[in-house]
Amino acid sequence: MQTGATHEGMNIAAVEHVPLVVVATNNHYAYSTPNDREFACANLVDRARGYGFEGYELDGTDLAQCLDVIGSAVKRVRAGRPPQLVVASILRLAGHGEHDDFSYVTDDIRKEPFAIDCLKRAEAFIKERDLADAETLSAGAKKRQRKSKMLSAPRKANRAQRQ
Repeated sequence: MQTGATHEGMNIAAVEHVPLVVVATNNHYAYSTPNDREFACANLVDRARGYGFEGYELDGTDLAQCLDVIGSAVKRVRAGRPPQLVVASILRLAGHGEHDDFSYVTDDIRKEPFAIDCLKRAEAFIKERDLADAETLSAGAKKRQRKSKMLSAPRKANRAQRQ
Protein backbone atom coordinates (compact mmCIF):
# COMPACT_ATOMS: atom_id res chain seq x y z
CA MET A 1 0.00 0.00 0.00
CA GLN A 2 3.03 2.26 -0.30
CA THR A 3 3.05 2.91 -4.04
CA GLY A 4 1.68 5.87 -5.92
CA ALA A 5 -0.25 3.63 -8.29
CA THR A 6 -2.07 2.04 -5.35
CA HIS A 7 -3.03 5.41 -3.90
CA GLU A 8 -4.15 6.70 -7.30
CA GLY A 9 -6.15 3.55 -8.03
CA MET A 10 -7.93 3.62 -4.70
CA ASN A 11 -8.72 7.31 -5.07
CA ILE A 12 -10.19 6.94 -8.56
CA ALA A 13 -12.17 3.85 -7.47
CA ALA A 14 -13.88 5.92 -4.78
CA VAL A 15 -14.41 8.96 -7.03
CA GLU A 16 -15.97 6.79 -9.74
CA HIS A 17 -17.94 4.62 -7.26
CA VAL A 18 -16.30 1.41 -8.47
CA PRO A 19 -17.65 -1.68 -6.66
CA LEU A 20 -14.22 -2.67 -5.35
CA VAL A 21 -13.02 -4.68 -2.36
CA VAL A 22 -9.33 -4.31 -1.56
CA VAL A 23 -7.91 -6.88 0.85
CA ALA A 24 -4.55 -5.79 2.25
CA THR A 25 -2.30 -7.81 4.48
CA ASN A 26 -0.73 -5.89 7.33
CA ASN A 27 2.25 -8.09 8.12
CA HIS A 28 3.59 -5.37 10.45
CA TYR A 29 6.73 -4.81 8.39
CA ALA A 30 7.43 -3.38 4.96
CA TYR A 31 10.42 -5.56 4.26
CA SER A 32 12.23 -4.85 7.56
CA THR A 33 10.63 -1.50 8.38
CA PRO A 34 8.02 -1.61 11.17
CA ASN A 35 4.58 -0.05 10.73
CA ASP A 36 5.35 2.99 12.87
CA ARG A 37 7.99 3.98 10.29
CA GLU A 38 5.70 3.29 7.29
CA PHE A 39 2.54 5.25 8.08
CA ALA A 40 1.54 7.91 10.59
CA CYS A 41 -2.03 6.78 11.24
CA ALA A 42 -2.65 4.45 14.16
CA ASN A 43 -3.75 1.53 11.97
CA LEU A 44 -3.47 0.81 8.26
CA VAL A 45 -7.27 0.59 7.99
CA ASP A 46 -7.46 4.28 8.99
CA ARG A 47 -6.43 5.09 5.42
CA ALA A 48 -9.83 3.88 4.18
CA ARG A 49 -11.56 7.08 5.22
CA GLY A 50 -9.05 9.25 3.35
CA TYR A 51 -9.73 7.33 0.16
CA GLY A 52 -13.51 7.48 0.59
CA PHE A 53 -13.66 3.75 1.34
CA GLU A 54 -15.32 1.93 4.20
CA GLY A 55 -12.66 0.15 6.23
CA TYR A 56 -12.59 -3.04 8.26
CA GLU A 57 -9.83 -4.76 10.15
CA LEU A 58 -9.61 -8.46 10.93
CA ASP A 59 -7.40 -11.20 12.31
CA GLY A 60 -5.80 -12.65 9.17
CA THR A 61 -5.10 -15.93 10.94
CA ASP A 62 -8.81 -16.56 11.58
CA LEU A 63 -10.36 -18.14 8.48
CA ALA A 64 -13.92 -17.82 9.79
CA GLN A 65 -13.45 -14.11 10.42
CA CYS A 66 -11.83 -13.63 6.99
CA LEU A 67 -14.74 -15.35 5.25
CA ASP A 68 -17.28 -13.31 7.22
CA VAL A 69 -15.69 -9.87 6.89
CA ILE A 70 -14.64 -10.21 3.25
CA GLY A 71 -17.99 -11.76 2.33
CA SER A 72 -19.81 -8.86 4.00
CA ALA A 73 -17.59 -6.35 2.17
CA VAL A 74 -18.51 -7.97 -1.16
CA LYS A 75 -22.21 -7.77 -0.27
CA ARG A 76 -21.86 -4.10 0.65
CA VAL A 77 -20.25 -3.08 -2.66
CA ARG A 78 -22.81 -5.14 -4.59
CA ALA A 79 -25.50 -3.17 -2.73
CA GLY A 80 -24.02 0.12 -3.94
CA ARG A 81 -21.92 1.08 -0.94
CA PRO A 82 -18.50 2.75 -1.39
CA PRO A 83 -15.39 0.69 -2.10
CA GLN A 84 -14.22 -1.44 0.81
CA LEU A 85 -10.78 -1.80 2.38
CA VAL A 86 -10.27 -4.91 4.48
CA VAL A 87 -6.97 -5.10 6.36
CA ALA A 88 -5.92 -8.53 7.59
CA SER A 89 -3.43 -8.45 10.45
CA ILE A 90 -0.91 -11.26 10.18
CA LEU A 91 2.82 -11.76 10.60
CA ARG A 92 4.95 -12.98 7.72
CA LEU A 93 6.61 -16.02 9.31
CA ALA A 94 9.82 -15.86 7.27
CA GLY A 95 11.99 -13.23 5.68
CA HIS A 96 11.24 -11.50 2.40
CA GLY A 97 13.79 -13.59 0.52
CA GLU A 98 16.82 -15.76 0.96
CA HIS A 99 18.93 -12.75 1.98
CA ASP A 100 16.50 -11.81 4.79
CA ASP A 101 17.10 -13.66 8.05
CA PHE A 102 14.05 -12.05 9.75
CA SER A 103 16.18 -11.07 12.76
CA TYR A 104 14.49 -7.65 13.01
CA VAL A 105 11.24 -9.22 14.26
CA THR A 106 11.18 -8.90 18.03
CA ASP A 107 10.22 -11.70 20.40
CA ASP A 108 7.28 -9.57 21.58
CA ILE A 109 5.86 -9.43 18.04
CA ARG A 110 6.37 -13.18 17.61
CA LYS A 111 4.12 -13.72 20.67
CA GLU A 112 1.20 -11.70 19.27
CA PRO A 113 -1.99 -13.59 18.30
CA PHE A 114 -1.51 -12.55 14.66
CA ALA A 115 1.89 -14.26 14.62
CA ILE A 116 0.61 -17.83 14.56
CA ASP A 117 0.71 -19.92 11.40
CA CYS A 118 -2.50 -19.07 9.58
CA LEU A 119 -2.29 -22.23 7.46
CA LYS A 120 -2.26 -24.49 10.51
CA ARG A 121 -5.14 -22.54 12.02
CA ALA A 122 -7.12 -22.73 8.75
CA GLU A 123 -6.48 -26.46 8.53
CA ALA A 124 -7.85 -26.92 12.05
CA PHE A 125 -10.94 -24.88 11.07
CA ILE A 126 -11.47 -27.06 7.99
CA LYS A 127 -11.04 -30.29 9.97
CA GLU A 128 -13.43 -29.16 12.73
CA ARG A 129 -16.13 -28.52 10.15
CA ASP A 130 -15.32 -31.53 7.97
CA LEU A 131 -14.96 -29.28 4.91
CA ALA A 132 -12.22 -31.37 3.28
CA ASP A 133 -11.06 -34.93 3.60
CA ALA A 134 -7.77 -35.95 5.22
CA GLU A 135 -6.19 -36.83 1.87
CA THR A 136 -6.79 -33.33 0.49
CA LEU A 137 -5.40 -31.69 3.62
CA SER A 138 -2.40 -34.02 3.64
CA ALA A 139 -1.57 -33.18 0.02
CA GLY A 140 -1.64 -29.47 0.86
CA ALA A 141 0.58 -30.00 3.90
CA LYS A 142 3.13 -31.93 1.83
CA LYS A 143 3.27 -29.13 -0.74
CA ARG A 144 3.84 -26.56 2.03
CA GLN A 145 6.61 -28.70 3.56
CA ARG A 146 8.41 -28.98 0.22
CA LYS A 147 8.13 -25.24 -0.33
CA SER A 148 9.31 -24.51 3.20
CA LYS A 149 12.39 -26.69 2.72
CA MET A 150 13.17 -25.01 -0.59
CA LEU A 151 12.88 -21.57 0.99
CA SER A 152 14.79 -22.31 4.17
CA ALA A 153 17.83 -23.99 2.54
CA PRO A 154 19.23 -20.76 1.02
CA ARG A 155 18.70 -18.86 4.30
CA LYS A 156 20.64 -21.46 6.26
CA ALA A 157 23.44 -21.33 3.71
CA ASN A 158 23.55 -17.52 3.82
CA ARG A 159 23.70 -17.50 7.63
CA ALA A 160 26.57 -19.99 7.55
CA GLN A 161 28.47 -17.81 5.06
CA ARG A 162 28.07 -14.72 7.24
CA GLN A 163 29.45 -16.41 10.35
